Amino acid sequence: MKTTFKFVVGAMLLAACSSSESTTPAEVDEQAARAKVSEAVPGGTIASVSKLDEAEEHRWAASVKLANGAELNVEIERATGVLAEIEGEKGPFDYDLPAPANGYLTYAQARTKALAAKAGDIELWEVKTDKVQYEFYVREPSTTRLYEIKLDATNGTVTTLVEKDKPD
Repeated sequence: MKTTFKFVVGAMLLAACSSSESTTPAEVDEQAARAKVSEAVPGGTIASVSKLDEAEEHRWAASVKLANGAELNVEIERATGVLAEIEGEKGPFDYDLPAPANGYLTYAQARTKALAAKAGDIELWEVKTDKVQYEFYVREPSTTRLYEIKLDATNGTVTTLVEKDKPD
């Protein structure tokens, strides 16, 4: 009787371990991440791709160069393969990109709305899909003041327009 009981308990533990292992999702590999980056920034040249582990963020981080000299950073969630963020740190910023998620504005549409809210020169921009938000830093040429403009990524409504000393 004891032997049978030990066998049943052992089989149950083995099944539980096997079950939990099979439900753990596989991480998106670098090749799949590169494909997602190319989809997000068509025509760009991927300069580098590396793993990014900060706090609870586990992403693929890619540096992309456009034909006009602009440079973008793109982050892809490693667990899901979903585009998490695109950031433009170096211009010129006169390009367009596809919408980063279903129902989102394209970069050019968001840029137009941001510059309508505060005319000036873009110094930095980013879109974060988890926050459903575009963020632009625009410098007013006449006063050299810097403004942070946050837009709802789905409809372009300005949610924040504040003066800043430097980009966050």
